[in-house]
Amino acid sequence: MKPRATYGPFPYSPIHRRPRLEWPGGARVALWVIPNIEFFSLSESIPAGAGGSGVKPPDVPAWAARDYGNRVGVFRLMKVLDRYGVRGTVALNSDLCAQHPEIIEECKARKWEFMGHNESNTRRLNELRAGQESRTIRSALDTIAKATGSRPVGWLGSGLQETWDTLEFLAAERCEYVCDWVNDDQPYVMQLGSGRQLVSVPYSTEINDKPAFEKRNRTAEEFREMIVRQFDVLYEEGAESGRFEAIAVRTDVAERASAEAMVERAVEAFGRIDILVNNAAIFATVPMSRSPFDEIEIEEWDRMMAVNLRGMWLASRAAVPHMRKRGYGKIINISSGTALKGSASRIHYVTSKAGVLGFTRTLAQELGKDGICVNCVAPGSTLSEENPSEGIVRMRSAAAEERAIQRVQRPEDLVGAVVFFASPESDFITGQTLVVDGGACMH
Repeated sequence: MKPRATYGPFPYSPIHRRPRLEWPGGARVALWVIPNIEFFSLSESIPAGAGGSGVKPPDVPAWAARDYGNRVGVFRLMKVLDRYGVRGTVALNSDLCAQHPEIIEECKARKWEFMGHNESNTRRLNELRAGQESRTIRSALDTIAKATGSRPVGWLGSGLQETWDTLEFLAAERCEYVCDWVNDDQPYVMQLGSGRQLVSVPYSTEINDKPAFEKRNRTAEEFREMIVRQFDVLYEEGAESGRFEAIAVRTDVAERASAEAMVERAVEAFGRIDILVNNAAIFATVPMSRSPFDEIEIEEWDRMMAVNLRGMWLASRAAVPHMRKRGYGKIINISSGTALKGSASRIHYVTSKAGVLGFTRTLAQELGKDGICVNCVAPGSTLSEENPSEGIVRMRSAAAEERAIQRVQRPEDLVGAVVFFASPESDFITGQTLVVDGGACMH
């Protein structure tokens, strides 16, 4: 960002003059739960903005209140979110990875997402010495990647503080979004001087619990009312153009009751279901053997079919009645390029993914009369594992040599295809399979 700029790296845009923002299925609000899990060093001053008293270290009362959150409070929060099937996006101080790895383990067990939040909450980017900022951002992201198995693509600055260079440093580290600019109820694109882009994602600082209690002296009931009122306003305005809020539900798709509970939780939260993406599968993160066909254990074969095929069937069974009520819906099944080419030493996986192709075509024929489109995306070898081993990385890299576009495929390469099949632009397309593999399989 240009130093001493009079406005941000984006044009002014009054919300009532923008093109209508449409969330999938006509939803009004996208909900996002962001637990800030932070580390304060006892030997460093706690910034006044973070509740510090200004005394020299150790500031025991201020520090202890924050350590209580890491020893007790965060696990209470996890329990509540578990109860309602909500998956968080953690704004994480990277120092916590080494100091409190048990918290990281609990977050990973819940498949929570992580975004960068500085190294420590006692050190803000705008207070670092010259030359330290880019190294600090890189170190924070690399540390989180090593501890969690996935490098963050988002950033929330400690204290929401930045320098003139922060956005360029984040973009250079392949971040895709930033949450510091709390000036809108909709995401928008930032155009940086280098030609790179970042998306500013809304962060509801007004309903952050800490300032509500410590600065505004709100009671628990008043804080609850603040959250409810903000949602109600966003929901009402979302009738004209979408706002931002999100939930998630933990599910075992191979179990009928779990799949049905997932759907009911979504209906409870949003009132309807418009889109179902059947993506759950056993492959690498949930290990499988790569044995010859006659050495695979029967139990492993059955489990593969239970997740990769039965799970797709059960999730569709649970969701379709809600789509039928509206006479509209989109089901997007994820197969694999191996179903079209074959692949030695994992016949159970390839067979299950080939079954997805037939499942898609048959279900499309059954549901067309109900206004429900059913399509399939067949990815190539994709580096999607949360914590890939060196062997997995070598395997994914080797696949690039077989492609017309010779690079490693990543999850974001699939977004366009899935969004297209979920959008109204594909309302007259059903029963089709779109291969997304950089040109390895052309058909």
